[in-house]
Amino acid sequence: MIAYLQNYPLLSALLAALVGLVAGAALVAAYNIRKYRGTSQSSELNNRLKEAENRYEKELASNEANHAFFANMSHELRTPFQGLLGMLDLMGNSPLDAAQREYLTTAQRAAHHLLGVLNDILDVSAMDSGMFSLSLSPMSLRQVLHDAESLMGREAQNKGVQLTVSCDNNVPSWVEGDETRVRQILFNLLSNALKFTREGRISIRMRRSKAHDNGIVMSVQDTGAGMDEATVKQLFTRFFQADNTRLRRTGGTGLGLEISRNLARMMGGDIHVTSQPGVGTTFTVLMLLSTCEASDADDISEPMPLQEPEADTSDMPRLHFLVADDHPINLQYLSHLLHSMGHQATLCENGKQALALAQQHDFDALLLDYHMPDMDGLEVTRAIRSSPAPFSATKILLLTADVVNDTRQLAREAGVDAFLSKPLKNRDLQRAIVACDLYSPKTSTSRRAHTTPQFMVSDYELPNIVDVPESDEHTDDTALVDWPALQELIEMMSQPGVQEQLQVIYCPGTGALAECTTAVLQGGVAQQRAALHKLKGSLMLLGLQGMGAFCAKGEEKLKANPSQPLGRPWTLSLHALADRTYNELAVHFDIRTH
Repeated sequence: MIAYLQNYPLLSALLAALVGLVAGAALVAAYNIRKYRGTSQSSELNNRLKEAENRYEKELASNEANHAFFANMSHELRTPFQGLLGMLDLMGNSPLDAAQREYLTTAQRAAHHLLGVLNDILDVSAMDSGMFSLSLSPMSLRQVLHDAESLMGREAQNKGVQLTVSCDNNVPSWVEGDETRVRQILFNLLSNALKFTREGRISIRMRRSKAHDNGIVMSVQDTGAGMDEATVKQLFTRFFQADNTRLRRTGGTGLGLEISRNLARMMGGDIHVTSQPGVGTTFTVLMLLSTCEASDADDISEPMPLQEPEADTSDMPRLHFLVADDHPINLQYLSHLLHSMGHQATLCENGKQALALAQQHDFDALLLDYHMPDMDGLEVTRAIRSSPAPFSATKILLLTADVVNDTRQLAREAGVDAFLSKPLKNRDLQRAIVACDLYSPKTSTSRRAHTTPQFMVSDYELPNIVDVPESDEHTDDTALVDWPALQELIEMMSQPGVQEQLQVIYCPGTGALAECTTAVLQGGVAQQRAALHKLKGSLMLLGLQGMGAFCAKGEEKLKANPSQPLGRPWTLSLHALADRTYNELAVHFDIRTH
């Protein structure tokens, strides 16, 4: 064929040109196909990237919204306690007859309990939403132990319980950790030990871990009532109160141990418990905390003593405070509090006014709320610290209800001298004044001698230890109603208030009992578990322990056998138990069931 074409050069040239055209067309077609495919793939990739970017932005916006929500909830819910508990404290200093004093004590106790519940709920909600984080900074473990002994040793002494605290020599002087949360774990465990130890001793020990680098082991051992194995297994379950009668008598939300374990796990460790009925309980906490340098040049090997105000402050100088808070009730309370302590107060409603007044007048100290319009307390602090001396050395006490966000660290960085949590108490303010050296004379070069910033623990931040005396009436573990717990609710909410809550359980058709029954009869295992868990929490809080325990067993049964949902026989048993419980409640409450 080739030889034949060689005899016809023109034909050969035409054929070659034709082949070239075909090849070129094929190349162009192939290129266009690849280009089309590339464009299509690129477009699809761009769309996917755009969708991912949109999802990320939505997630980011959602996280920011959650962050703002918990900060606002902390502030908006805790701030009213400033006025409530503050005014109750001031009322306690006024002449009252025996009946009025009893009413006041009941109100204070209820308010303290509610504040403790609020703090726990805020912590758990923040953890569940992923908005909870640790604030790492240099901290002294020995100082944490010393604070626990100083602040809660008095409670142990009043109960006749011996409290001992020890720290091994090989524990580092300074570690990097969240001091507030380490202290919270210790105080929660010590609070539980105090609740259940009526005699004997409680021992706290800090030591290095032999099995983990940077591991710190903290143990709290008591000689209290102890727990059986079944109780220990359920101990960290939310709201679970296996020994409900005893636990409710001693108070508690059922959240403290769960919070403490979550905190320990966030620190790379965990909490383990060993217990024996009648012998006692030991909680062991592992935390991974890296050794670090001291927080400042003034390294201390021994913990600083807790600076308490003198019993008699009549010979102390009278101070002039500038107080800034955007809540009128809080301003009123803070004014009364300072005047009752013999001090003078100038009041303003926002940070901008506070900065202007501080620049115009020579105040002994500023008492600033954190969240305020125009300028918040930290913005005022930064503006003052960046000013020329001696104005830059003005003592600043920050007052805040925001315990969810990383406010302590922000306050340290801004240059705050003392951090005070709302609700503010007389004793806390006195301690801050002493710690900031405000009773000493001013020097010619600064407002006050330099002191280490004080970020102390407020009395209101301590666990709420409520030790109710044993009831004269015997109540065994199978009792349908925990009457001491119900009586506590009556004291807090009044008889009509508790009756309304019981009606929420028993209301036909729409009550919690009816909702749970519908879920069991019509839903799958997941819906049944959710309904039982929800009803169990409501029942336990109201002291309806018989029904609550029955729901807990049903929940465990579903967990153990997820392929076998509950049916009508279970609901009939629940309603039979509810009827028996109603007959007990009917002695004191009028509950509509028809």
